This record gives sequence, structure tokens and C-alpha cells, in this order.
Amino acid sequence: MRAVRVLFPIFVLYVLIACTGQRSHERALQNVRSIINEYPDSALRLLDSMEVYSDDFSESTRMQWLLLQLSAQNKCYIDFHSDSLHKILVDYFDHHGTSNERMTAHYLLGRAYSDMGEAPMALRCYQDAVECADTMATDCDFYTLCSVYGQMATMFNAQHLPKEAIESWERYSHFAQRDHDTFSSIKGKELQIPSYYHLNDTANCLKLTEECHRLYTVYGYPEEAASIYPTAILILLRNGQWQRAHQMMQEYEGKSGLFDDDGNIASGREKYYYSKGLYYMETHRVDSAEYFFRKLLNFQRNRNYDAYKGLHAVYHERRNVDSIMKYSTLCEQALDSIQADDQSDAMIATHSLYNYSRQEKMAGQKALEAEQTKWRMKLVVSIVLFLAVLLFFFFYQRYKRLRLSKEKELGQMNSDYLTAVSKYEQIIQELQVLEVDKEQAIQRKQEEISKLLGQIDGYKKKFEELPNHDKEAAIMGSDIVHSFQEMAKGNRDAKLPTDGDWQRLMGMFAKSLPTFYEGILTNDALTKLEKQICMLCRLNFSNGQISMLLDKSTQSVTNTKTKVNIKLFGQKSATSLKKNLMRM
Repeated sequence: MRAVRVLFPIFVLYVLIACTGQRSHERALQNVRSIINEYPDSALRLLDSMEVYSDDFSESTRMQWLLLQLSAQNKCYIDFHSDSLHKILVDYFDHHGTSNERMTAHYLLGRAYSDMGEAPMALRCYQDAVECADTMATDCDFYTLCSVYGQMATMFNAQHLPKEAIESWERYSHFAQRDHDTFSSIKGKELQIPSYYHLNDTANCLKLTEECHRLYTVYGYPEEAASIYPTAILILLRNGQWQRAHQMMQEYEGKSGLFDDDGNIASGREKYYYSKGLYYMETHRVDSAEYFFRKLLNFQRNRNYDAYKGLHAVYHERRNVDSIMKYSTLCEQALDSIQADDQSDAMIATHSLYNYSRQEKMAGQKALEAEQTKWRMKLVVSIVLFLAVLLFFFFYQRYKRLRLSKEKELGQMNSDYLTAVSKYEQIIQELQVLEVDKEQAIQRKQEEISKLLGQIDGYKKKFEELPNHDKEAAIMGSDIVHSFQEMAKGNRDAKLPTDGDWQRLMGMFAKSLPTFYEGILTNDALTKLEKQICMLCRLNFSNGQISMLLDKSTQSVTNTKTKVNIKLFGQKSATSLKKNLMRM
């Protein structure tokens, strides 16, 4: 077992060191969960060692890491001095966590309040933790749920609320049984005995004592079975059943493992000496009774009231009046001191409850104010967003109208330019076929040529002076481009481009983008299909539109674009072709 205790944490540490990536961090946290209840100190060391990776954690992983770290610190009995981190975890897991994570977060916040001396707030957190638990789920964390009920029972005992403590220990025992933890289930029953004694319900005290003794024995816990008897021994001695009490005392002293060779009981259990003294008083061995009552004085338990009461009985038996008066006075003083302590504890508890109520009221007021502020902020933000959307829509529509108008204007200009160029070329051709002696016809054509050259120069000058984006708009607004765009829509009556359409498109490039025309469309290294794809790609046609215009598959278009990009630019990619063509 010791080898496992040493080697298992080392193995987990090796896993943590090897962790890289989010999944590895989550696996590391899962490994920590598997050992945290049994080896909390090792789990805490492992969690601390993970801090070097914390910058790589996602928000979920970071929160789970912090939750496990606080859990390990709590299990290692490290006091909490602040509740700030605990509140952050409660807020996060209330919105993003499982029922087990929410329960653990509220439980740890309660532990923080308990360590800070704010018992009422701690109890409230424990109750919240219980409400988070899903006891019907197959993966319910019954271990933590038992811890919550155990802390609640301890607080109820401290506040002298035995009925509430009994109820909490009953729930503790029940859920320990659900968790298949037999020992803790029996322990939950055993811990109810002091509360029943406080209620003076001696019948239930004896009943639970016998039940727990039987269960401890059946399930193989002989020392715990023998250790169950102190309260029952005291009850039996006070009821005069010293023979039955003696049997329990023999088993308690012989089998519990709580006594050394000299008969001294383990630290913290010295109250048993009072029961021992009572037994000797019942059996008329006054000297032995005095020995144990005086032995009890050495530990100053319960303001020595039990010891003084025992010695008073001893000297009453001996009829020693002076000693009777002495220990009677000491008993009275000790009892007054106990009552004063109880009153002080009650005042502290009342003050704590008052503070808690006042803080809760203030917190409620602040929460209401915060909620009202939040709604006001939401209203203001909503109004601002609504106005912003309206303004954006207004300016966008205005920009769109202006842009369309300018694009139409530029498209018309480009069409007029292309018409003038075409007419010019037509006249040149006509002029070439005219006979030399037809001077009148030649003069007329020359005049038309001069006029058209003037128009062409004017259009060229205007076109060259345009910014690049306006030139692009002029190209995109031309009739031939619009014609191709309509054919690319894939309407039912749409037709594929004719050779004439392709020639017109090439003519547009020759006149509007001469550099592109010379570099691409006159390049003998490219096929007809590759040149057509280059033109359509340069005009912002998508792969789907290109495949429709060319009656090719999208994959075929992509492959061809890759080939062209390799031939022209040495880049084995289809996506960068358009960018490269736009530079020409």
C-alpha cells in the first residue's frame, strides 16, 4: 500500500509533465480527481505543478483547475482567509458547471466563510450546495455531499441545535450508504449519539450504540465497535446499571486500542475518567474513584466541573465536611463559568446572525439597485444600437445610390469610348478599300477620322485620369461585362457566350486594359480555355459562374486556374491567380 501511495502520484506527475495541449490538460485534471479524496496532499502538489501550463488553459480548464486546487487545500486543512476566488468560481459554475461542480463551488465558499468565522453565511452556502446536488444522477458526487452534511451537523452542534444536527448526520449516513461507503454510513449514525444525549433521549443513545456496535463488528471494524461505548457507559452508570456498564468498560479498555500499557486513554478522550470514577463509586471503592477524579483534574475539561462533582461525591461518602464545602463551592464556580461561556456563545451566535441578516438585507438592496442599473443600461444600449443601425442603413443606401449612378455613368462613358474606337477602326478599314482617286470620299472619311480621334483622345484622357477603383467600375459597367453577368445568373433561358461575345470581351480588354491584353490574351503559352478563364477571373466571376459560362465543372475550373498560375506566375495555387492578374 505504501508503494502504491508513493508510485501512483509519481505516475500522475509524469503524465502532467508530458501534457501538451488542451486535451492533455483535461486528462491531467481527471487523474487528479481520481486521487484527490484519498491523497489530497499529493493532488495539491500535482495541481500546483500545473501552474506553469496555466497560460495555455481554456477558461473551462482554468476554472476546473482552480476548483480542484481549492478542494485539495480544503482537504489538507489549509485555512481560507478570503472568499473572492470562491465567489468567482460559484458565479462561473452556476452558469457553466455540472450539478457536482456547482455543489462543490458552493461548499468551498461555505468552508471559506467558516474559516473566516462567518458561521451563518457558511451555513447558507452549505444549504445552497445541497440544493445543487442531483441525487438521482448516476454520477452524483456523494462524497462531497456527505462532506456538506458533515459540516452542517458540526455547525449545528456548535450552535447547540441537536435536532438539526441529528437530521444532518442522518442525511450524511444515508448518502454515504448511497456512495457504498459503509464505514462513513455507520459513523454518521454514531455521531448522532451526542446530540440525542444533549436532548436527554437516553433510549435512542443506547439503541444507536448497540446498532453501531453490531454494524462495526459485522463489517470488520472491531476497534471502532469497542470505541462506541463511552456515552452508553455514562448513561448506564447514572441509571445504576453498573454491571452492564462494567462489561462495556472492559471491552472499551481492552479492544478499542485507545489505552496505553499504563491504562492512560488517548488525548481528547479524558472525560472517560469521570465514568471510571463513577463506576468505582457505585462499587464502593472510594479511593479508586478519587484517583480517577483527580486524574481528570489534570486535563481541565469542562472547567473541571465533572472532576469537582466527583470529588464532592467522594468526600460526601467519607463525610468530610470541609472538603464537601470546598468542592461544593468549586462545583458552583465551575458551573457558573460554564453558564457564562454558554451565554457568551449565544450572544456571539446572535450577533453573527444579526450581522448576517443586516448584510443579507444590504446585499439584497445592492442587488436590486444593480438589477435596475442593468436594465437602464440595456435600454440605453438598445436605443443607441437602434439609432446606429438606422444611421448606417441611411448612409449605406445613399452610398449605394451614388455608387450605382456613378457606375452607370462610367459604364456609359466606357461604352461610348468602345463605340468610338470600333467606328474608328471600321472607317479605317473602309478608307483602305477606297480607290485613291476618290478624293471627296477620302476627305470626308479623314474628317470623320479626325473627329473620332479627338473623341477617342478625350475618352482616353478621361479614363486615364480616373482612380483605379473608378476605372474598375467603368470596366465592370460596360455592356459586354453586363452581358456576361446576365448569362452567368443561370436563368432558364440563359445561353452560353458565343465566339462573337468572347471577341467583344477580348476587344474590351485590348482597349481598356492593354497591359493585361498583351500579357495574357496574346500569350501563345495559354490555351483558348485558359485565356477565357483569365478574363472571367479578372472580372471577379466566381468559380461557379465561370463553370456555368464555360459549361465546365467547378473542379475543372479550379485545376485550370492552378495550371495558369503556374505558367504565368510560378505559383502552384488557384486562389492567388486573381490577385496576380489584378496587378497587370
